Amino acid sequence: METYFYLRIDTDSEWDEKKYYRQEKALQKYAEQQGCSFDDSYVYRENCYGGIFHCRKEWHHLVYHLHEGDTIVMKDVNRFSTSRDEGFRVYMELFDMGVNLLFLDNPAASTQYLKQTARYAEKDGVVPKEMFYMTVRVMIFAELEHALLDYTASQRKIRSGMALSDKKPGRPVGRREKMTVSLGEDIYSYIIKGGTTKLELECKHNISRVTLSNYIKYYKENIDELRQFLGKDTEHKD
Repeated sequence: METYFYLRIDTDSEWDEKKYYRQEKALQKYAEQQGCSFDDSYVYRENCYGGIFHCRKEWHHLVYHLHEGDTIVMKDVNRFSTSRDEGFRVYMELFDMGVNLLFLDNPAASTQYLKQTARYAEKDGVVPKEMFYMTVRVMIFAELEHALLDYTASQRKIRSGMALSDKKPGRPVGRREKMTVSLGEDIYSYIIKGGTTKLELECKHNISRVTLSNYIKYYKENIDELRQFLGKDTEHKD
């Protein structure tokens, strides 16, 4: 039985502006307390949007090495997923595999707590498996919702602090830091020809849904600017 550590950031979010620092600090402390190894063989770091699992390369590498009885430790539920439905689906897949999830900041959503609940239910014979799954679903949804509320409150505090500062919040107007030629070509093709989906572009370019949608909206209204960026003729010829 092995213990693995999973860290995830979304670089589009101010929540993660300090990168992995807070997560590493919390997970390293836990590893030291439990006598677990915290080297690269057991630590997986991901830079990917939180609502999608099939785009997470490091997550898939981790899952490939899992066996029954193994544990994945994360700082909080949001590192696991920011999508309630997708999070529940993957949670239950791991639960059925016998893999434990441990969330340091959200212990009520951790597998051991839910397993204890299941044992009590089986002992009393009062909760069938379907009812237990429903209970787990509600608990996970509640934890994700609570984490989202905490995030929202944190953002309010940040905005309040910025309002008192002379510095202007956010990126400078007109700056699209994630724009590359490859992404530009795909956005151009999406606007002009279609044939692909936003989800495919999110995964291919490791970009959040919000950022991609903003780029597409902007360049639909400023298609000549995109053509100029890509070195295409400004006159529409497609």
